[in-house]
Amino acid sequence: MKLICLANLRFPTEKGQGWQIAKMCEAFVLNGAEVELWHPNRKQPPSLINQDPFSFYNLKPILKIRAIFNWDVMPLEKYLPPSIFRLLFIVYSFSWGLLVVLKTKKMLADIYYTREFPIIFWLTLFKLPVIYEVHYISGILNKLIMGFVAKSRHIKLVVTMTNFLKQRCLKMGFAEDKVLVLADAVELKMFANLPSKDECRLKINLPKNKKIIGYIGRFENMGKGKGITELIKAVAEIVKSNLARKPYFSSFFLVGG
Repeated sequence: MKLICLANLRFPTEKGQGWQIAKMCEAFVLNGAEVELWHPNRKQPPSLINQDPFSFYNLKPILKIRAIFNWDVMPLEKYLPPSIFRLLFIVYSFSWGLLVVLKTKKMLADIYYTREFPIIFWLTLFKLPVIYEVHYISGILNKLIMGFVAKSRHIKLVVTMTNFLKQRCLKMGFAEDKVLVLADAVELKMFANLPSKDECRLKINLPKNKKIIGYIGRFENMGKGKGITELIKAVAEIVKSNLARKPYFSSFFLVGG
């Protein structure tokens, strides 16, 4: 089986989605598929210039990775108002999606795999066999595209991260036998030789017998919040409900970028 994964992101990237896509493609190869990963040729930060994705993600050199011509609009994010940049990014996403689908349709792959709704639009429009990995459903345009592709017989499978997302996909018209819930996983061997939890807490002076909540990631993406405010409020409610008892949390930390 020949599988082409289409991902609209810098590659490699320090963001979590890059790790997920890289290791997923590697797993497809290890399970017998011939895999190519196509991504836009975007400007990298200094720390990632000329960085080899195979060494960066600790990948076996068993898949092909192609950087495709790209109109890089990301440097404009810091100069434009969030609402204007979001509109520009949508136009860019559909433009690059069309370009990469036109290029890859000549490859006659058995399956095209993506998690990008602008790309899934073009893949189904050109009647290519698709697996769509759904991580979120938000915004009018996203929902319209989802409703459009739900009717396509070229959608072979929809993979959701949670049962909640599965139920939303079913409401949008996807057939139940085509929606599969597969949560993100972890490659345990990468963590085989780490110190114990107690050793780590001792090293950075954290209490040994308390529950700790942490978040590492961006607080916003293109001007939209990622739920950090709601997380802080939720923790406050839990603490409030436990005031009469022994405090449940001793630490709460955020590291954002």
